[in-house]
Amino acid sequence: MFSKKIKEYRIELGFTQEEFSKRIGISRSTLGNLESGLRAPSKQVLEKISLLSNKNINWWIDINEFSKLSLLLDYTFKVGLIKEDGVVKEEERQHIWGMLNEEIERGEMGNLTICQIVKLSKILCVDIDELLKILIQQMHYEEM
Repeated sequence: MFSKKIKEYRIELGFTQEEFSKRIGISRSTLGNLESGLRAPSKQVLEKISLLSNKNINWWIDINEFSKLSLLLDYTFKVGLIKEDGVVKEEERQHIWGMLNEEIERGEMGNLTICQIVKLSKILCVDIDELLKILIQQMHYEEM
């Protein structure tokens, strides 16, 4: 898992979060979120870490670790296609609902971070409690 690998690598180098985050050009809080798994790494962060470590990007991540919806959400917020308030065109909202349903059917919902779930609730105009109920029901269904 990326979060575990990056934290172990930083500690192996003997860096604090502050020192390591400066080395790869991100804030200390972003590094903390990466290490705790609250945030997925961007392509730029992966490239910087790969260069610093002399390890291939593929070593750092397992593509199965990140769902398609998770990657789409990060990208759309990053480039501004979806604003922080969740405002999105109805066509895009329906597309995201479709992706969410597909991932629920495939049992891939464990790949979403808390931040992404909050963003999803805004985008889909669904109360966060309702969205969490849907996700929790799916997790219980998968365990059976």
